Amino acid sequence: LVPFVNSTVPTFDDGYWYYARFEAGKQHPIHARRRGTLDAPEQVLLDGNQLAHGSDYYRIGGYQVSRDGKLLAYADDDVGRNQFRLHVKNLETGQLLPDTAENISPSLAWANDNRTLFFVGKEATTLREDRVYRHVLGKKPELVLQEDDGSYYVSLQRTKSRRYIEIVLGSTTNSEERLIDADHPTAP
Repeated sequence: LVPFVNSTVPTFDDGYWYYARFEAGKQHPIHARRRGTLDAPEQVLLDGNQLAHGSDYYRIGGYQVSRDGKLLAYADDDVGRNQFRLHVKNLETGQLLPDTAENISPSLAWANDNRTLFFVGKEATTLREDRVYRHVLGKKPELVLQEDDGSYYVSLQRTKSRRYIEIVLGSTTNSEERLIDADHPTAP
């Protein structure tokens, strides 16, 4: 075992225990999971220390695992302006898929089909999180919502039931939510 300094509280989701830990003397988190029990072998999802190697700045934003546990979508920033880049990793082979996007937020959500990913894009000048894309793996991302009112920011999350993906539009004084059926991700 590698000695570690600190760890998040493990959370159980779709058959896995997920957590992040820090190794002694290293700067970035290691995101990992264990299948079924905390005594199971560890599978490292993202090692921030390896990913940051050679960069002056590096940060892992959000990440989401597909419902079948085989794909990992994550956003990282090596600029330092919260300008994240999308990556999709095959967790069975460790290989990165060619599916990517630039200047996104770390807000990601998988549909229940394990091949459709929703992510939030940013306005190029102000970097306001203002749009949602639907990305079917292997295809070009499709814009599904753009919020033109500059007082609103857009984010994504899944409902606890996993039935819906929530598009959240929030401003200082109010918010609005729109739902996408996670079982029918191409529906309007």
